[in-house]
Amino acid sequence: MNENNKEGNIKEFSTESMRNIAKEIILRRMILFVHLSAYFFVNILLIVINLLTDQSYLWSIWSVTSWGIAILIHIFNYLVFKKGLFPSSGLAGLAYHIAIYVIVCLYLVFVNYFTLGLDRLWVLWAAIPWGFGVVLHFWFHSINKPKKGEKGKSWLERKINKELGKIRGK
Repeated sequence: MNENNKEGNIKEFSTESMRNIAKEIILRRMILFVHLSAYFFVNILLIVINLLTDQSYLWSIWSVTSWGIAILIHIFNYLVFKKGLFPSSGLAGLAYHIAIYVIVCLYLVFVNYFTLGLDRLWVLWAAIPWGFGVVLHFWFHSINKPKKGEKGKSWLERKINKELGKIRGK
């Protein structure tokens, strides 16, 4: 045991490590909020489209349930990371979203085929807007990276300091 760790506890993180953890928690919370907002907005829109175009079959329930499963996985991912059980990477998050998109869209095509056949492709009402969101996610991670070295505290810096206070128990 070293001098800083006389009781056998885990060694303390450096200030920079704590800042990185706080930043990641803030970003994950913000991204989760964006995804929850998109989920509710798009699914309400799909339900309205469904009710205005074809009241005989509530196909929008398939989007609500399948995308809901992806959202639940997202919430679980956030909570597991916040508890310190899962490492993070922006690229891994992008790959995660692409994989979920492909899996759920394949599921929706399957449901579309077995419920109405391929003559009425309601699956496109879910796949196209969600695909646009995945493209925006790719754009955000690859093109629109935050600028480093800017003077003054950004919104993110203020949130990091606030989160650090929570982590340290202040």
